[in-house]
Amino acid sequence: MEPDIIVLDEPTTGQDRGHLNKFLAQMKMLNEAGKTIILISHGMGVVAEYASRTIVIKGGILMDAGTREVFLRPDILEEASIEPHLLARACNDVRKGGRDVPVLLTVGELERYVG
Repeated sequence: MEPDIIVLDEPTTGQDRGHLNKFLAQMKMLNEAGKTIILISHGMGVVAEYASRTIVIKGGILMDAGTREVFLRPDILEEASIEPHLLARACNDVRKGGRDVPVLLTVGELERYVG
């Protein structure tokens, strides 16, 4: 059987970093081969790094959907009881201070941004 869509519910819970990296590399490879991966997770670090689209659901109700900008909506994340990703929180804090910064969600993106 070769499914086109793979649904994973909290697959990273309880994984050590080594197994997590191997698992995520496999999921990325499957996605690049044309498979759709639906990852259900409260781990915003993993979602931020690997998801091309993000959907926020609370109690079966769609609260927000989109690309990386979903992470810049702390009101939505808070209402859904989701802890914002650390870099997204930092970007939001910088924006509150009046500076325009892009959506930075990985260490690599932060390194490229600060040069």
